[in-house]
Amino acid sequence: MSILKQIYDYQYPFLLPRSFLYCKNRYDLYVKIEILRVLALKDRKKIFHLDNYLNNFSVSNRKKKEMRILLVTYLNELKEFFEPTFSILNKNGDKVKTKKLTFTLIQKAKIISFKEAIKTPAYKN
Repeated sequence: MSILKQIYDYQYPFLLPRSFLYCKNRYDLYVKIEILRVLALKDRKKIFHLDNYLNNFSVSNRKKKEMRILLVTYLNELKEFFEPTFSILNKNGDKVKTKKLTFTLIQKAKIISFKEAIKTPAYKN
């Protein structure tokens, strides 16, 4: 319910791609819900605590890999809503900045952060 309240109270509406309307499996749904939760944060800087998030699941490393791939896919679909640079903090403390997320980049990521764009894009479905 707290995620729904955050989304309801969010001042700046956003459009989601069609891919967010359907879920392939429960892990797909979990990733989409977490993305929505992060997007609904009132701060313009969005922080995705990937390591903490994935540790909430008692699943195989294969499933965690699948969830990381889904995250990369969906954040790249939504990238026109963000400023062009993603910041990644790896588990070893290294910081990486990138314009496009890849599975390789987030494989050892602890935190992914990005800033919401001020402009409203003309979203194409």
